[in-house]
Amino acid sequence: AEVRQHKTPTDVWCTFRGRVYNMSPFLHQHPGGPESIMRAAGGDMTPLFEKYHRWVNADALIGHLCVGVIAPDE
Repeated sequence: AEVRQHKTPTDVWCTFRGRVYNMSPFLHQHPGGPESIMRAAGGDMTPLFEKYHRWVNADALIGHLCVGVIAPDE
């Protein structure tokens, strides 16, 4: 529920494989542009990541942006 509150260009959180990431610092570094990340803002970016970046080592790229783990009831 808290993740859904973070979906503005200056405050972007997404979930990915059960973890929560603050994507704000990476927003303008993404090669596809900020719009790509904003598509998943406040929600789960796993399906988009798996579709376009299956070969990328996500932990090496965004691991330092992890701010938590999804609660079991979410």
